[in-house]
Amino acid sequence: MIIKPLTNTPIEQIHEAFLAAFSDYEEPVMFSVQQLKHMIERRGYEPDISYGAFENENLVGFTLNGLGEWNGRLTAYDTGTGIQKEYRSKGIATQIFEASLPVLKEKQIDQYLLEVIQINTSAVDLYKKLGFKISRTFDYYVASKKDFPEFKSKPGPGLTIKEIQTPDWQFLKTFWDMIPSWQNSIYAVERKKDCFKIFTICDGNTIVGYGIIEPATGDIPHLAISKSCRRNGYGTALLFHLIDQLDQDPFKLINIDSTLDTFKAFTKNLNLPPGHGQFEMMLTL
Repeated sequence: MIIKPLTNTPIEQIHEAFLAAFSDYEEPVMFSVQQLKHMIERRGYEPDISYGAFENENLVGFTLNGLGEWNGRLTAYDTGTGIQKEYRSKGIATQIFEASLPVLKEKQIDQYLLEVIQINTSAVDLYKKLGFKISRTFDYYVASKKDFPEFKSKPGPGLTIKEIQTPDWQFLKTFWDMIPSWQNSIYAVERKKDCFKIFTICDGNTIVGYGIIEPATGDIPHLAISKSCRRNGYGTALLFHLIDQLDQDPFKLINIDSTLDTFKAFTKNLNLPPGHGQFEMMLTL
């Protein structure tokens, strides 16, 4: 078994290993090569700080790391870790982590961030053993247009929804109740900006909220309404407008801070229950 960086590993080989590693999951991964490439690039993938376990040139385990700024500090982000089923319980994930750690420190990276599905207790326990601590608990929501039989894409009287090309992030951040997760961050959106549609919702001439959707994947990384304008139907009108942009079902609101009671009330009103959530975990290097 050889542990080495993925610097010269072609995306096709990574894709093959990715599918094999997640084939027995509750929801098996069915990404194409291009979909995987898009996902990891959106998350800041850097092959030089990513590592794989190779058995006779076969990639049997990997950690694909991204790199960027997080809360003002240089941060590595685990965009995906997977081990093929027959190679699990052999300490390979730990070996990959231990091989990458000196490189991350050498590059003066301050912290290591990841998310893990809460019900994947073996992975959660491993990350805790490696020194990661839970920083936030996330919910996620997945649904289809057909789940909303009274779906209406037009906003109510006095409301207008406009697509924008150049968001004023400092202004839009004033609507936030939480800092978006890494994969939903401003940096992630900007990395693949051409793939997203960004809309503001206005009452008269006043912007009261905004939302973002990636039509090809159904991801809705941002949906935010001014605190003073909530419970007036703005969020529902904006959400329905976003899902009207879908190229295909379903749509997804992933990594929503589970402590946000206002968002829980919003989704409950829409009869949109959360699925299995994730833990955000952080290791200071």
